[in-house]
Amino acid sequence: MINKNRSFPLPDLSKRLSEVAKFVRLDSVVADVGTDHAYLPIYLLKTGVARYAVATDVREGPLVHARDNIDFYNVKDSVSIYRTDGLEGIEAHAPDDIMICGMGGELILRIVTECEYTKKEGVRLLLQPQSSFAEMRNGLAEAGYSAVDESLVRDGHMIYQVALFEYTGNISILTPAEALLGPKNIEKGGELFNEYASIHLRKLRRKIASKGGAGYDVSSDVALAAEIEKILGRKKDTEDT
Repeated sequence: MINKNRSFPLPDLSKRLSEVAKFVRLDSVVADVGTDHAYLPIYLLKTGVARYAVATDVREGPLVHARDNIDFYNVKDSVSIYRTDGLEGIEAHAPDDIMICGMGGELILRIVTECEYTKKEGVRLLLQPQSSFAEMRNGLAEAGYSAVDESLVRDGHMIYQVALFEYTGNISILTPAEALLGPKNIEKGGELFNEYASIHLRKLRRKIASKGGAGYDVSSDVALAAEIEKILGRKKDTEDT
């Protein structure tokens, strides 16, 4: 939905951030943690998806750029900016959808689990880590956060995962492949998923050959590779029928 009361242009989002934006609910208050240039909250405000935004970063430099862009896109009255570590202080604005993108998965896990506000009913977490997705998923599952939806997106030469979580209090244990690839992504399958899973499978095979040949224990890697092979085989059988 486009808010015609707001002037354009729109910031040019990467495909990765555009995929995150698809998960944001209409008329929400959003929080963008590690906002950098604030392009994502600006885009959501300019298109009328979000009614208010909170943009945070731990460093002053990115917030300088964020303020400049917020002024340029004429959304200053709709954004609050904080220099803060993680989610500290944002609960005052009661955000509905919290976006944490471009950080390591273990850092995202710490930010989420250290903030009690993320357990509030109706609050959703839109997460796009750059690394350690399995560690993040396992930690969230063990802390009572459940995956609502997941997706994959190609941006340049990379394939990224985006995941939507909310706190349910239900503690779950994921299989190694579920933690790495995402249970919702596995369920959906598709050509991009098969490519993404195959990339991880090739990496595992190289790791097994290298470390196994050097005498290291690679049993967990062998088990994960076997699980991914089974998933890919099952998906292929489904597509062929």
